[in-house]
Amino acid sequence: MKSLKRLFTFVMPYRLRFSLSMFFSMLYTLSRASQPFIIGLALSSLNMTFSAGVGVDFEYMKFIIILLITTSLFDAIGEYLANYLLADVVQSSMFDIRKTINQKLNKLPVSYIDSKHQGDLLTRITTDVDVVSNALQQGTLKIIGSGLTLVFSVIFMFIRAPFFALIALLIFPTCFFVYRYFIRKSQPLFNNLQNSLGDLNGFTTEHYTGYEVIQLYGQEEHVNEKFQVIAEEIKDTGFKSNFTASLISPILSHIANLFYIALFLLMGLTVLNGPLVIAGITVAKAVDVGILQSFIQYIWQSSGPIKDFAQLSNTFQAAAASLKRMFELLDAEEEEPIQDNNKIDLNNIKGNISFNHISFGYSEDNLLMKDIDVDVKSGDTVAVVGPTGAGKTTLINLLMRFYDVNGGSITIDGYDVKELSKAQSRSLFGMVLQDPWLYYTSVMENIRFGNLNATDQEVIEAAKMANVHHFIRTLPQNYETVLNEESSNVSQGQKQLITIARALVGNPQIVILDEATSSVDTRLELLIQKAMAKAMEGRTSFIIAHRLSTIKDADLILVMNQGSIVEQGNHEQLLAKGGMYKTLYNAQFSEEEEA
Repeated sequence: MKSLKRLFTFVMPYRLRFSLSMFFSMLYTLSRASQPFIIGLALSSLNMTFSAGVGVDFEYMKFIIILLITTSLFDAIGEYLANYLLADVVQSSMFDIRKTINQKLNKLPVSYIDSKHQGDLLTRITTDVDVVSNALQQGTLKIIGSGLTLVFSVIFMFIRAPFFALIALLIFPTCFFVYRYFIRKSQPLFNNLQNSLGDLNGFTTEHYTGYEVIQLYGQEEHVNEKFQVIAEEIKDTGFKSNFTASLISPILSHIANLFYIALFLLMGLTVLNGPLVIAGITVAKAVDVGILQSFIQYIWQSSGPIKDFAQLSNTFQAAAASLKRMFELLDAEEEEPIQDNNKIDLNNIKGNISFNHISFGYSEDNLLMKDIDVDVKSGDTVAVVGPTGAGKTTLINLLMRFYDVNGGSITIDGYDVKELSKAQSRSLFGMVLQDPWLYYTSVMENIRFGNLNATDQEVIEAAKMANVHHFIRTLPQNYETVLNEESSNVSQGQKQLITIARALVGNPQIVILDEATSSVDTRLELLIQKAMAKAMEGRTSFIIAHRLSTIKDADLILVMNQGSIVEQGNHEQLLAKGGMYKTLYNAQFSEEEEA
Protein backbone atom coordinates (compact mmCIF):
# COMPACT_ATOMS: atom_id res chain seq x y z
CA MET A 1 0.00 0.00 0.00
CA LYS A 2 2.91 2.33 0.71
CA SER A 3 4.27 1.77 -2.79
CA LEU A 4 0.78 2.21 -4.25
CA LYS A 5 0.38 5.56 -2.51
CA ARG A 6 3.73 6.69 -3.90
CA LEU A 7 2.72 5.51 -7.35
CA PHE A 8 -0.36 7.69 -7.25
CA THR A 9 1.77 10.76 -6.58
CA PHE A 10 2.75 10.37 -10.25
CA VAL A 11 -0.94 10.14 -11.20
CA MET A 12 -1.99 13.24 -9.26
CA PRO A 13 -0.81 15.78 -11.90
CA TYR A 14 -3.40 14.18 -14.19
CA ARG A 15 -6.13 13.89 -11.58
CA LEU A 16 -8.70 15.74 -13.70
CA ARG A 17 -8.40 13.21 -16.55
CA PHE A 18 -8.22 10.38 -14.02
CA SER A 19 -11.40 11.65 -12.29
CA LEU A 20 -13.18 11.90 -15.64
CA SER A 21 -12.08 8.35 -16.42
CA MET A 22 -13.51 7.20 -13.10
CA PHE A 23 -16.74 9.13 -13.78
CA PHE A 24 -17.24 7.43 -17.14
CA SER A 25 -16.30 4.12 -15.54
CA MET A 26 -19.01 4.68 -12.97
CA LEU A 27 -21.43 5.67 -15.74
CA TYR A 28 -21.00 2.54 -17.81
CA THR A 29 -20.88 0.28 -14.72
CA LEU A 30 -24.13 1.76 -13.41
CA SER A 31 -25.71 1.44 -16.85
CA ARG A 32 -24.62 -2.20 -17.06
CA ALA A 33 -25.75 -2.95 -13.51
CA SER A 34 -29.19 -1.38 -14.05
CA GLN A 35 -30.06 -3.60 -17.02
CA PRO A 36 -30.97 -6.75 -15.00
CA PHE A 37 -33.07 -4.55 -12.74
CA ILE A 38 -34.94 -3.11 -15.75
CA ILE A 39 -35.43 -6.54 -17.31
CA GLY A 40 -36.66 -7.81 -13.93
CA LEU A 41 -39.26 -5.02 -13.83
CA ALA A 42 -40.49 -6.07 -17.26
CA LEU A 43 -40.79 -9.72 -16.23
CA SER A 44 -42.57 -8.79 -12.99
CA SER A 45 -45.04 -6.68 -14.99
CA LEU A 46 -45.69 -9.54 -17.43
CA ASN A 47 -46.08 -11.98 -14.54
CA MET A 48 -48.67 -9.72 -12.91
CA THR A 49 -50.66 -9.18 -16.14
CA PHE A 50 -50.71 -12.91 -16.95
CA SER A 51 -51.74 -13.74 -13.37
CA ALA A 52 -54.54 -11.13 -13.47
CA GLY A 53 -55.62 -12.22 -16.95
CA VAL A 54 -55.29 -8.75 -18.45
CA GLY A 55 -53.46 -7.55 -21.55
CA VAL A 56 -49.86 -6.52 -21.77
CA ASP A 57 -49.10 -2.91 -20.88
CA PHE A 58 -47.39 -1.97 -24.14
CA GLU A 59 -46.72 1.60 -23.05
CA TYR A 60 -44.82 0.28 -20.04
CA MET A 61 -42.94 -2.20 -22.25
CA LYS A 62 -42.06 0.65 -24.64
CA PHE A 63 -40.65 2.61 -21.69
CA ILE A 64 -38.61 -0.44 -20.63
CA ILE A 65 -37.17 -0.85 -24.15
CA ILE A 66 -36.17 2.84 -24.31
CA LEU A 67 -34.48 2.50 -20.92
CA LEU A 68 -32.53 -0.57 -22.11
CA ILE A 69 -31.39 1.16 -25.31
CA THR A 70 -30.35 4.27 -23.34
CA THR A 71 -28.39 2.30 -20.75
CA SER A 72 -26.69 0.30 -23.54
CA LEU A 73 -25.57 3.54 -25.20
CA PHE A 74 -24.26 4.93 -21.90
CA ASP A 75 -22.52 1.58 -21.36
CA ALA A 76 -20.69 1.68 -24.71
CA ILE A 77 -19.81 5.41 -24.70
CA GLY A 78 -18.77 5.41 -21.04
CA GLU A 79 -16.47 2.39 -21.45
CA TYR A 80 -14.80 3.92 -24.54
CA LEU A 81 -14.14 7.28 -22.86
CA ALA A 82 -13.02 5.68 -19.60
CA ASN A 83 -10.44 3.52 -21.42
CA TYR A 84 -9.25 6.40 -23.60
CA LEU A 85 -8.70 8.78 -20.68
CA LEU A 86 -7.08 6.13 -18.49
CA ALA A 87 -4.64 5.16 -21.25
CA ASP A 88 -3.62 8.82 -21.49
CA VAL A 89 -3.18 9.08 -17.70
CA VAL A 90 -1.18 5.84 -17.40
CA GLN A 91 1.20 6.63 -20.26
CA SER A 92 1.73 10.19 -19.03
CA SER A 93 2.44 8.87 -15.51
CA MET A 94 4.88 6.26 -16.85
CA PHE A 95 6.62 9.00 -18.84
CA ASP A 96 7.06 10.98 -15.61
CA ILE A 97 8.34 7.89 -13.77
CA ARG A 98 10.92 7.15 -16.46
CA LYS A 99 11.98 10.80 -16.47
CA THR A 100 12.27 10.78 -12.66
CA ILE A 101 14.35 7.58 -12.72
CA ASN A 102 16.65 9.06 -15.36
CA GLN A 103 17.07 12.25 -13.31
CA LYS A 104 17.72 10.11 -10.23
CA LEU A 105 20.44 8.14 -12.01
CA ASN A 106 22.20 11.39 -12.86
CA LYS A 107 22.20 12.34 -9.17
CA LEU A 108 23.55 9.04 -7.86
CA PRO A 109 27.21 8.77 -6.89
CA VAL A 110 29.55 6.66 -8.97
CA SER A 111 29.95 4.37 -5.95
CA TYR A 112 26.28 3.36 -6.20
CA ILE A 113 26.55 2.48 -9.90
CA ASP A 114 29.79 0.59 -9.24
CA SER A 115 28.09 -1.48 -6.52
CA LYS A 116 25.15 -2.55 -8.70
CA HIS A 117 24.91 -5.03 -11.54
CA GLN A 118 24.30 -3.20 -14.82
CA GLY A 119 21.68 -5.72 -15.95
CA ASP A 120 19.76 -5.39 -12.69
CA LEU A 121 19.74 -1.60 -13.00
CA LEU A 122 18.58 -1.95 -16.59
CA THR A 123 15.74 -4.21 -15.46
CA ARG A 124 14.58 -1.69 -12.86
CA ILE A 125 14.59 1.11 -15.43
CA THR A 126 12.89 -0.77 -18.28
CA THR A 127 11.20 -4.08 -17.41
CA ASP A 128 9.93 -3.09 -13.97
CA VAL A 129 8.42 0.14 -15.30
CA ASP A 130 6.74 -1.81 -18.13
CA VAL A 131 5.30 -4.34 -15.65
CA VAL A 132 3.76 -1.50 -13.61
CA SER A 133 2.49 0.20 -16.77
CA ASN A 134 0.81 -2.98 -18.00
CA ALA A 135 -0.77 -3.62 -14.60
CA LEU A 136 -2.19 -0.10 -14.48
CA GLN A 137 -3.39 -0.20 -18.07
CA GLN A 138 -4.97 -3.64 -17.90
CA GLY A 139 -6.12 -3.76 -14.32
CA THR A 140 -7.14 -0.30 -13.11
CA LEU A 141 -10.44 0.00 -14.98
CA LYS A 142 -11.20 -3.66 -14.49
CA ILE A 143 -10.67 -3.42 -10.75
CA ILE A 144 -12.56 -0.13 -10.41
CA GLY A 145 -15.31 -1.35 -12.73
CA SER A 146 -15.52 -4.62 -10.85
CA GLY A 147 -15.68 -2.83 -7.52
CA LEU A 148 -18.45 -0.53 -8.73
CA THR A 149 -20.29 -3.50 -10.27
CA LEU A 150 -20.12 -5.18 -6.89
CA VAL A 151 -21.50 -2.14 -5.09
CA PHE A 152 -24.31 -1.50 -7.60
CA SER A 153 -25.23 -5.19 -7.72
CA VAL A 154 -25.53 -5.33 -3.93
CA ILE A 155 -27.62 -2.11 -3.89
CA PHE A 156 -30.04 -3.47 -6.50
CA MET A 157 -30.21 -6.81 -4.68
CA PHE A 158 -31.18 -5.03 -1.46
CA ILE A 159 -33.86 -3.10 -3.35
CA ARG A 160 -35.35 -6.33 -4.74
CA ALA A 161 -34.86 -8.80 -1.85
CA PRO A 162 -33.08 -7.58 1.32
CA PHE A 163 -32.92 -10.92 3.13
CA PHE A 164 -31.36 -12.78 0.23
CA ALA A 165 -29.00 -9.85 -0.36
CA LEU A 166 -27.72 -10.29 3.22
CA ILE A 167 -27.03 -13.96 2.53
CA ALA A 168 -25.24 -13.05 -0.70
CA LEU A 169 -23.02 -10.60 1.22
CA LEU A 170 -21.56 -13.44 3.31
CA ILE A 171 -19.58 -14.56 0.28
CA PHE A 172 -17.38 -11.47 0.28
CA PRO A 173 -15.65 -11.72 3.72
CA THR A 174 -15.18 -15.44 3.09
CA CYS A 175 -13.51 -14.82 -0.25
CA PHE A 176 -11.49 -11.90 1.17
CA PHE A 177 -9.82 -14.00 3.88
CA VAL A 178 -9.05 -16.80 1.40
CA TYR A 179 -7.65 -14.24 -1.07
CA ARG A 180 -5.50 -12.58 1.59
CA TYR A 181 -4.09 -15.93 2.71
CA PHE A 182 -2.90 -16.82 -0.80
CA ILE A 183 -1.57 -13.32 -1.47
CA ARG A 184 0.60 -13.48 1.65
CA LYS A 185 1.96 -16.82 0.48
CA SER A 186 2.66 -15.80 -3.12
CA GLN A 187 3.86 -12.17 -2.81
CA PRO A 188 7.36 -13.02 -1.46
CA LEU A 189 7.69 -15.49 -4.33
CA PHE A 190 6.89 -12.76 -6.87
CA ASN A 191 9.48 -10.50 -5.20
CA ASN A 192 12.08 -13.26 -5.60
CA LEU A 193 10.98 -13.81 -9.21
CA GLN A 194 11.57 -10.15 -10.17
CA ASN A 195 14.96 -10.18 -8.44
CA SER A 196 15.89 -13.36 -10.31
CA LEU A 197 14.88 -11.74 -13.60
CA GLY A 198 17.18 -8.84 -12.71
CA ASP A 199 20.00 -11.33 -12.11
CA LEU A 200 19.31 -12.97 -15.47
CA ASN A 201 19.45 -9.64 -17.30
CA GLY A 202 22.67 -8.80 -15.49
CA PHE A 203 24.19 -12.14 -16.43
CA THR A 204 23.13 -11.78 -20.07
CA THR A 205 24.41 -8.20 -20.34
CA GLU A 206 27.75 -9.10 -18.80
CA HIS A 207 28.47 -12.27 -20.73
CA TYR A 208 27.26 -11.28 -24.16
CA THR A 209 29.17 -8.02 -23.93
CA GLY A 210 32.21 -10.28 -23.68
CA TYR A 211 30.91 -12.80 -26.22
CA GLU A 212 34.17 -12.89 -28.20
CA VAL A 213 36.15 -13.65 -25.03
CA ILE A 214 33.79 -16.52 -24.21
CA GLN A 215 34.31 -17.92 -27.71
CA LEU A 216 38.04 -17.33 -27.57
CA TYR A 217 38.58 -19.39 -24.42
CA GLY A 218 35.96 -22.00 -25.22
CA GLN A 219 33.92 -21.20 -22.12
CA GLU A 220 30.51 -21.70 -23.75
CA GLU A 221 29.75 -24.76 -21.62
CA HIS A 222 30.76 -23.00 -18.41
CA VAL A 223 28.58 -19.99 -19.28
CA ASN A 224 25.69 -22.32 -20.14
CA GLU A 225 26.00 -24.01 -16.76
CA LYS A 226 25.87 -20.66 -14.93
CA PHE A 227 22.91 -19.63 -17.07
CA GLN A 228 21.17 -22.90 -16.21
CA VAL A 229 21.49 -22.18 -12.49
CA ILE A 230 19.84 -18.75 -12.83
CA ALA A 231 17.23 -20.07 -15.28
CA GLU A 232 16.41 -22.95 -12.89
CA GLU A 233 15.91 -20.44 -10.09
CA ILE A 234 13.53 -18.43 -12.29
CA LYS A 235 11.71 -21.60 -13.34
CA ASP A 236 11.23 -22.82 -9.77
CA THR A 237 10.29 -19.42 -8.35
CA GLY A 238 8.05 -18.68 -11.34
CA PHE A 239 6.27 -22.01 -10.96
CA LYS A 240 5.71 -21.61 -7.23
CA SER A 241 4.54 -18.00 -7.48
CA ASN A 242 2.24 -18.48 -10.45
CA PHE A 243 0.85 -21.81 -9.25
CA THR A 244 0.12 -20.40 -5.79
CA ALA A 245 -1.56 -17.35 -7.32
CA SER A 246 -3.45 -19.48 -9.86
CA LEU A 247 -5.12 -21.44 -7.04
CA ILE A 248 -6.99 -18.30 -6.01
CA SER A 249 -9.38 -18.24 -8.97
CA PRO A 250 -10.74 -21.84 -8.80
CA ILE A 251 -10.98 -21.81 -5.00
CA LEU A 252 -12.89 -18.51 -4.94
CA SER A 253 -15.12 -19.68 -7.79
CA HIS A 254 -15.89 -22.90 -5.88
CA ILE A 255 -16.76 -20.96 -2.72
CA ALA A 256 -18.94 -18.58 -4.73
CA ASN A 257 -20.74 -21.46 -6.46
CA LEU A 258 -21.59 -23.08 -3.13
CA PHE A 259 -23.14 -19.83 -1.92
CA TYR A 260 -25.06 -19.39 -5.17
CA ILE A 261 -26.51 -22.89 -5.12
CA ALA A 262 -27.74 -22.40 -1.56
CA LEU A 263 -29.19 -19.00 -2.46
CA PHE A 264 -30.96 -20.29 -5.58
CA LEU A 265 -32.54 -23.12 -3.58
CA LEU A 266 -33.85 -20.72 -0.95
CA MET A 267 -35.23 -18.27 -3.52
CA GLY A 268 -36.75 -21.10 -5.55
CA LEU A 269 -38.63 -22.29 -2.48
CA THR A 270 -40.20 -18.83 -2.00
CA VAL A 271 -41.24 -18.75 -5.67
CA LEU A 272 -42.95 -22.14 -5.31
CA ASN A 273 -44.16 -22.11 -1.70
CA GLY A 274 -44.52 -18.43 -0.77
CA PRO A 275 -42.83 -16.57 2.11
CA LEU A 276 -39.89 -18.23 3.86
CA VAL A 277 -40.83 -19.01 7.49
CA ILE A 278 -38.28 -20.14 10.07
CA ALA A 279 -39.47 -21.03 13.66
CA GLY A 280 -42.76 -19.35 12.97
CA ILE A 281 -41.10 -16.11 11.85
CA THR A 282 -41.38 -14.85 8.29
CA VAL A 283 -37.80 -14.03 7.35
CA ALA A 284 -38.33 -13.42 3.63
CA LYS A 285 -41.28 -12.48 1.51
CA ALA A 286 -42.20 -14.49 -1.53
CA VAL A 287 -40.48 -13.43 -4.74
CA ASP A 288 -41.79 -13.62 -8.28
CA VAL A 289 -40.06 -14.78 -11.43
CA GLY A 290 -38.89 -11.25 -12.31
CA ILE A 291 -37.14 -10.82 -8.94
CA LEU A 292 -35.59 -14.28 -9.20
CA GLN A 293 -34.34 -13.56 -12.72
CA SER A 294 -32.80 -10.19 -11.82
CA PHE A 295 -31.35 -11.61 -8.61
CA ILE A 296 -29.69 -14.45 -10.53
CA GLN A 297 -28.12 -11.95 -12.92
CA TYR A 298 -26.88 -9.78 -10.07
CA ILE A 299 -25.37 -12.75 -8.34
CA TRP A 300 -23.48 -13.60 -11.52
CA GLN A 301 -22.51 -9.96 -11.93
CA SER A 302 -21.17 -9.84 -8.37
CA SER A 303 -19.22 -13.06 -8.99
CA GLY A 304 -17.42 -11.34 -11.88
CA PRO A 305 -15.38 -8.99 -9.64
CA ILE A 306 -14.30 -11.93 -7.50
CA LYS A 307 -13.01 -13.74 -10.58
CA ASP A 308 -11.40 -10.53 -11.88
CA PHE A 309 -9.51 -10.02 -8.62
CA ALA A 310 -8.33 -13.61 -8.76
CA GLN A 311 -7.30 -13.48 -12.44
CA LEU A 312 -5.41 -10.20 -11.98
CA SER A 313 -3.63 -11.48 -8.90
CA ASN A 314 -0.49 -12.51 -10.83
CA THR A 315 -0.35 -9.20 -12.70
CA PHE A 316 -0.71 -7.06 -9.60
CA GLN A 317 1.71 -9.09 -7.50
CA ALA A 318 4.36 -8.83 -10.20
CA ALA A 319 3.63 -5.08 -10.37
CA ALA A 320 3.94 -4.80 -6.58
CA ALA A 321 7.37 -6.48 -6.72
CA SER A 322 8.43 -4.16 -9.56
CA LEU A 323 7.19 -1.10 -7.68
CA LYS A 324 9.29 -2.08 -4.69
CA ARG A 325 12.40 -2.40 -6.87
CA MET A 326 11.70 0.91 -8.63
CA PHE A 327 11.30 2.81 -5.39
CA GLU A 328 14.43 1.19 -3.94
CA LEU A 329 16.29 2.86 -6.81
CA LEU A 330 14.47 6.19 -6.32
CA ASP A 331 15.23 6.06 -2.56
CA ALA A 332 18.96 5.47 -3.05
CA GLU A 333 21.12 8.08 -1.36
CA GLU A 334 22.09 10.84 -3.76
CA GLU A 335 25.29 12.80 -4.00
CA GLU A 336 25.27 15.63 -1.51
CA PRO A 337 23.82 18.60 -3.40
CA ILE A 338 26.12 21.62 -3.33
CA GLN A 339 25.16 24.86 -5.00
CA ASP A 340 27.55 26.46 -7.45
CA ASN A 341 30.06 28.65 -5.63
CA ASN A 342 29.63 31.96 -7.42
CA LYS A 343 32.45 33.55 -5.39
CA ILE A 344 35.01 31.56 -7.38
CA ASP A 345 35.77 32.61 -10.94
CA LEU A 346 36.49 29.31 -12.66
CA ASN A 347 37.93 31.12 -15.68
CA ASN A 348 40.85 32.29 -13.53
CA ILE A 349 41.74 28.82 -12.25
CA LYS A 350 45.39 28.11 -13.12
CA GLY A 351 45.55 24.43 -12.21
CA ASN A 352 47.69 24.36 -9.03
CA ILE A 353 46.63 21.13 -7.31
CA SER A 354 47.45 19.89 -3.82
CA PHE A 355 46.67 16.55 -2.20
CA ASN A 356 46.85 17.45 1.49
CA HIS A 357 47.41 14.35 3.62
CA ILE A 358 44.42 12.59 2.14
CA SER A 359 43.13 9.19 3.20
CA PHE A 360 40.53 7.10 1.44
CA GLY A 361 38.82 3.73 1.53
CA TYR A 362 35.72 2.32 -0.13
CA SER A 363 34.64 1.48 3.43
CA GLU A 364 35.66 3.60 6.40
CA ASP A 365 37.08 0.66 8.34
CA ASN A 366 39.36 -0.41 5.47
CA LEU A 367 41.45 2.51 4.21
CA LEU A 368 43.31 1.94 0.94
CA MET A 369 45.19 5.26 0.98
CA LYS A 370 46.81 6.96 3.93
CA ASP A 371 48.55 10.33 4.17
CA ILE A 372 48.92 11.08 0.43
CA ASP A 373 50.65 14.45 0.19
CA VAL A 374 51.52 15.92 -3.24
CA ASP A 375 51.79 19.43 -4.70
CA VAL A 376 51.36 19.97 -8.43
CA LYS A 377 52.15 23.31 -10.04
CA SER A 378 50.10 24.86 -12.81
CA GLY A 379 51.16 23.60 -16.24
CA ASP A 380 53.01 20.58 -14.87
CA THR A 381 52.69 17.16 -16.48
CA VAL A 382 52.27 14.54 -13.77
CA ALA A 383 52.65 10.83 -14.52
CA VAL A 384 51.21 8.25 -12.16
CA VAL A 385 52.80 4.81 -12.43
CA GLY A 386 52.84 1.59 -10.49
CA PRO A 387 51.74 -2.04 -10.64
CA THR A 388 48.13 -3.04 -11.19
CA GLY A 389 46.04 -2.31 -8.10
CA ALA A 390 48.48 0.26 -6.77
CA GLY A 391 45.78 2.96 -6.60
CA LYS A 392 46.55 4.99 -9.73
CA THR A 393 42.99 5.20 -11.03
CA THR A 394 41.65 5.66 -7.50
CA LEU A 395 43.82 8.76 -7.10
CA ILE A 396 42.35 10.21 -10.31
CA ASN A 397 38.82 9.27 -9.20
CA LEU A 398 39.35 11.29 -6.04
CA LEU A 399 40.61 14.24 -8.06
CA MET A 400 37.53 14.04 -10.30
CA ARG A 401 35.32 13.59 -7.21
CA PHE A 402 33.84 10.34 -8.39
CA TYR A 403 34.56 9.52 -4.75
CA ASP A 404 35.26 11.91 -1.88
CA VAL A 405 38.22 11.56 0.46
CA ASN A 406 37.71 10.23 3.99
CA GLY A 407 40.35 12.53 5.45
CA GLY A 408 42.49 15.46 4.37
CA SER A 409 41.61 17.63 1.40
CA ILE A 410 42.23 18.20 -2.30
CA THR A 411 42.60 21.82 -3.36
CA ILE A 412 42.73 23.54 -6.74
CA ASP A 413 44.38 26.97 -6.59
CA GLY A 414 43.82 26.87 -2.83
CA TYR A 415 40.09 26.11 -3.05
CA ASP A 416 38.93 22.89 -1.43
CA VAL A 417 37.13 20.95 -4.16
CA LYS A 418 34.31 20.30 -1.67
CA GLU A 419 33.56 24.03 -1.77
CA LEU A 420 32.61 23.59 -5.42
CA SER A 421 29.66 21.72 -6.78
CA LYS A 422 30.68 18.55 -8.58
CA ALA A 423 29.51 20.11 -11.84
CA GLN A 424 31.82 23.07 -11.25
CA SER A 425 34.86 21.01 -10.28
CA ARG A 426 34.42 18.57 -13.18
CA SER A 427 34.05 21.42 -15.65
CA LEU A 428 37.75 22.14 -15.05
CA PHE A 429 38.78 18.72 -16.38
CA GLY A 430 39.04 16.98 -19.71
CA MET A 431 39.40 13.24 -19.29
CA VAL A 432 40.22 10.39 -21.67
CA LEU A 433 39.47 6.92 -20.32
CA GLN A 434 41.23 3.67 -21.08
CA ASP A 435 38.07 2.26 -22.70
CA PRO A 436 36.75 4.83 -25.20
CA TRP A 437 32.99 5.38 -25.02
CA LEU A 438 31.11 6.67 -28.06
CA TYR A 439 27.38 6.68 -28.63
CA TYR A 440 24.98 6.26 -31.54
CA THR A 441 25.18 9.61 -33.30
CA SER A 442 27.46 11.50 -35.69
CA VAL A 443 31.19 11.98 -35.17
CA MET A 444 30.52 15.71 -34.84
CA GLU A 445 28.07 15.21 -31.95
CA ASN A 446 30.31 12.64 -30.27
CA ILE A 447 33.10 15.21 -30.08
CA ARG A 448 30.70 18.02 -29.15
CA PHE A 449 29.58 15.92 -26.16
CA GLY A 450 32.58 17.39 -24.30
CA ASN A 451 31.10 20.89 -24.69
CA LEU A 452 27.56 21.14 -26.01
CA ASN A 453 28.04 24.85 -26.71
CA ALA A 454 30.98 24.26 -29.04
CA THR A 455 30.62 25.47 -32.63
CA ASP A 456 31.33 23.23 -35.60
CA GLN A 457 34.62 25.04 -36.12
CA GLU A 458 35.69 24.46 -32.50
CA VAL A 459 34.89 20.77 -32.93
CA ILE A 460 37.04 20.64 -36.04
CA GLU A 461 39.91 22.44 -34.27
CA ALA A 462 39.75 19.92 -31.42
CA ALA A 463 39.87 17.08 -33.96
CA LYS A 464 42.93 18.62 -35.56
CA MET A 465 44.72 18.86 -32.19
CA ALA A 466 43.90 15.19 -31.60
CA ASN A 467 45.31 14.27 -35.03
CA VAL A 468 41.99 12.71 -36.04
CA HIS A 469 40.79 15.36 -38.52
CA HIS A 470 42.37 13.66 -41.54
CA PHE A 471 40.78 10.32 -40.67
CA ILE A 472 37.34 11.90 -40.19
CA ARG A 473 37.63 13.54 -43.61
CA THR A 474 38.03 10.07 -45.17
CA LEU A 475 34.71 8.84 -43.70
CA PRO A 476 31.70 8.64 -46.07
CA GLN A 477 29.93 11.69 -44.61
CA ASN A 478 32.96 13.29 -42.93
CA TYR A 479 31.93 14.72 -39.55
CA GLU A 480 28.28 13.76 -40.14
CA THR A 481 29.11 10.05 -40.36
CA VAL A 482 26.95 8.22 -37.82
CA LEU A 483 28.74 5.74 -35.58
CA ASN A 484 26.76 2.54 -35.12
CA GLU A 485 25.65 1.31 -31.71
CA GLU A 486 28.86 -0.62 -31.06
CA SER A 487 31.03 1.99 -32.85
CA SER A 488 32.38 -0.94 -34.86
CA ASN A 489 32.62 1.12 -38.05
CA VAL A 490 35.79 2.75 -36.64
CA SER A 491 38.85 1.09 -35.14
CA GLN A 492 39.76 1.05 -31.45
CA GLY A 493 42.58 3.55 -31.97
CA GLN A 494 40.35 5.87 -33.97
CA LYS A 495 37.74 5.74 -31.22
CA GLN A 496 40.42 6.77 -28.76
CA LEU A 497 41.46 9.71 -30.92
CA ILE A 498 37.84 10.89 -31.14
CA THR A 499 37.49 10.75 -27.35
CA ILE A 500 40.69 12.79 -27.03
CA ALA A 501 39.17 15.40 -29.34
CA ARG A 502 36.08 15.35 -27.09
CA ALA A 503 38.25 16.05 -24.05
CA LEU A 504 39.91 18.99 -25.78
CA VAL A 505 36.81 20.67 -27.20
CA GLY A 506 35.84 22.00 -23.77
CA ASN A 507 39.21 23.79 -23.43
CA PRO A 508 39.81 22.36 -19.95
CA GLN A 509 42.34 23.76 -17.49
CA ILE A 510 43.34 20.24 -16.41
CA VAL A 511 43.72 17.18 -18.65
CA ILE A 512 43.67 13.56 -17.47
CA LEU A 513 44.75 10.61 -19.62
CA ASP A 514 43.85 7.32 -17.95
CA GLU A 515 46.00 4.88 -19.93
CA ALA A 516 44.72 6.62 -23.07
CA THR A 517 47.35 5.08 -25.32
CA SER A 518 47.01 1.49 -24.10
CA SER A 519 44.60 0.53 -26.90
CA VAL A 520 46.55 1.93 -29.85
CA ASP A 521 49.56 0.90 -31.88
CA THR A 522 52.93 2.62 -31.73
CA ARG A 523 52.26 4.89 -34.73
CA LEU A 524 48.97 6.12 -33.29
CA GLU A 525 50.58 6.46 -29.88
CA LEU A 526 53.16 8.85 -31.35
CA LEU A 527 50.38 10.85 -33.01
CA ILE A 528 48.53 11.06 -29.71
CA GLN A 529 51.63 12.08 -27.82
CA LYS A 530 52.37 14.86 -30.29
CA ALA A 531 48.78 16.06 -30.21
CA MET A 532 48.60 15.98 -26.44
CA ALA A 533 51.95 17.71 -26.06
CA LYS A 534 50.54 20.61 -28.04
CA ALA A 535 47.15 20.49 -26.32
CA MET A 536 48.65 20.41 -22.81
CA GLU A 537 50.74 23.51 -23.20
CA GLY A 538 49.93 25.76 -20.27
CA ARG A 539 47.61 23.15 -18.74
CA THR A 540 48.09 20.87 -15.76
CA SER A 541 47.94 17.28 -16.94
CA PHE A 542 47.85 13.84 -15.33
CA ILE A 543 48.89 10.74 -17.22
CA ILE A 544 48.40 7.16 -16.08
CA ALA A 545 50.64 5.01 -18.24
CA HIS A 546 52.04 1.49 -18.24
CA ARG A 547 54.66 2.28 -20.86
CA LEU A 548 57.22 4.15 -18.81
CA SER A 549 59.13 5.18 -21.92
CA THR A 550 56.25 7.54 -22.79
CA ILE A 551 56.53 9.61 -19.62
CA LYS A 552 60.25 10.42 -19.50
CA ASP A 553 59.57 14.11 -20.02
CA ALA A 554 56.96 14.39 -17.23
CA ASP A 555 57.66 17.16 -14.71
CA LEU A 556 56.63 14.91 -11.84
CA ILE A 557 56.31 11.13 -11.65
CA LEU A 558 54.36 9.58 -8.78
CA VAL A 559 55.22 5.95 -8.11
CA MET A 560 52.37 4.19 -6.29
CA ASN A 561 52.21 0.84 -4.58
CA GLN A 562 49.40 -0.55 -2.39
CA GLY A 563 47.67 2.81 -2.18
CA SER A 564 50.70 4.82 -1.15
CA ILE A 565 53.08 7.10 -3.04
CA VAL A 566 56.40 5.39 -2.45
CA GLU A 567 58.50 7.67 -4.70
CA GLN A 568 58.11 10.98 -6.49
CA GLY A 569 60.37 13.07 -8.70
CA ASN A 570 61.29 13.38 -12.36
CA HIS A 571 62.67 10.57 -14.53
CA GLU A 572 66.37 11.20 -13.82
CA GLN A 573 65.84 11.70 -10.09
CA LEU A 574 63.90 8.45 -9.73
CA LEU A 575 66.45 6.46 -11.71
CA ALA A 576 69.19 7.90 -9.52
CA LYS A 577 67.37 6.76 -6.39
CA GLY A 578 67.56 3.17 -7.56
CA GLY A 579 64.18 2.33 -6.07
CA MET A 580 60.94 0.88 -7.33
CA TYR A 581 60.74 3.14 -10.40
CA LYS A 582 64.15 2.02 -11.60
CA THR A 583 63.15 -1.63 -11.11
CA LEU A 584 59.93 -1.13 -13.11
CA TYR A 585 61.70 0.85 -15.82
CA ASN A 586 64.56 -1.62 -16.25
CA ALA A 587 62.17 -4.57 -16.32
CA GLN A 588 60.08 -2.90 -19.02
CA PHE A 589 63.14 -1.76 -20.95
CA SER A 590 64.45 -5.34 -20.96
CA GLU A 591 61.11 -6.60 -22.24
CA GLU A 592 61.12 -4.03 -25.03
CA GLU A 593 64.71 -4.94 -25.96
CA GLU A 594 63.79 -8.62 -26.12
CA ALA A 595 60.76 -7.78 -28.24
